[in-house]
Amino acid sequence: EGGAVAIRTGSMSSRNSVFSDNIASTDGGAVHSRGPVSIQECLFEGNTSGRDGGSILLDTATYSLVEQVSFIDSESGGRGGVMSARGGGASDWRGTTVRTAVAEVAAGGWHLDCHDLSIATSRLEDLRAATCDVADVACGFLAIESTVMCPDALETCGGFDDVGGIEYPDRCDGVCEGDLNLDGERNGGDLGFLFAAWGPCPPASFCRADLDRDGLVTGEDLGLLLGVFGIPCSAP
Repeated sequence: EGGAVAIRTGSMSSRNSVFSDNIASTDGGAVHSRGPVSIQECLFEGNTSGRDGGSILLDTATYSLVEQVSFIDSESGGRGGVMSARGGGASDWRGTTVRTAVAEVAAGGWHLDCHDLSIATSRLEDLRAATCDVADVACGFLAIESTVMCPDALETCGGFDDVGGIEYPDRCDGVCEGDLNLDGERNGGDLGFLFAAWGPCPPASFCRADLDRDGLVTGEDLGLLLGVFGIPCSAP
């Protein structure tokens, strides 16, 4: 369990990290935790579990935070292509991007077994499962707010609370380049995000503001952002 990290007691805090190509034969392709986790400004890519939680498995009654994290190509042999959570507790997911997540049994995105989850200012694209492509709320509560739900990321079993601001574009062609704060628009908020990240990217970091991927946030990235500034993310 936990292809990269297994927390049996205690907690986990991670920032500016990359979890790539980890495999768990049971649960939690990258992370399996029985305590609270705080994961911020990270990249999870190519993680796989034999059972539940393609990237993350939470088995805890505590609170966890996932913020400004990208999940790409996550796969579960059971439930929860991205995350499976049980044992009570609650999680907040803010400013996340989920692209291509698959579960063989149910919930390409999230499987909740007596766990409360809030998703805000995120983007969900290409979530697939035998049933319940986005989420399977077996027990617990799911709230979604100000999130882009692409045409291939819509089916939720057990329902969810639409807090408002959800967008359902007719088409999605990859992550919206320039939407740095993942609010579905390219505007002044993204400029502020870019200037806050100005300079060298942290080592081993998925640096969202580094649009030309040269390891630096500079005028080149500002020029790329200004080139798409104001263009709706749902535009062809």
